[in-house]
Amino acid sequence: MGTGKTALHGVTIKENIVNGNKSMTVSNEEGISSFAAVYAAAQTNKEIITPESDYLICLRGVTIETEAAAGTVSLDFQDSDKPVARLYTSKNSQSTGNNRHIHGAINEKLILNTTTGTDEVFILINYAEHK
Repeated sequence: MGTGKTALHGVTIKENIVNGNKSMTVSNEEGISSFAAVYAAAQTNKEIITPESDYLICLRGVTIETEAAAGTVSLDFQDSDKPVARLYTSKNSQSTGNNRHIHGAINEKLILNTTTGTDEVFILINYAEHK
């Protein structure tokens, strides 16, 4: 075993200075960012999240809502065409998925495609960026 310290993402250790007791808090939301937007026109390969250079996007939650009665909404990673979320509006008006762990490649953007015409589409994405 090494003697060095290891930093854990989302872990906080506190020590009580009176009695020396220690406590640890673990957060799975540390470093999470959110993206939210409303689109009122069809989108084709719309880049909605671009990671910082040499980072990758790790999606933690996706919500899609629309007023459309027909069409589809697709979220994909651009280069790998890796599917992230789909909403088939003839069947549902919303799609929610939390506690996900879907990641793209380094420098890979998240893109949006819709065929909902001028009906509004709301997108909410919770994500983190990692090296």
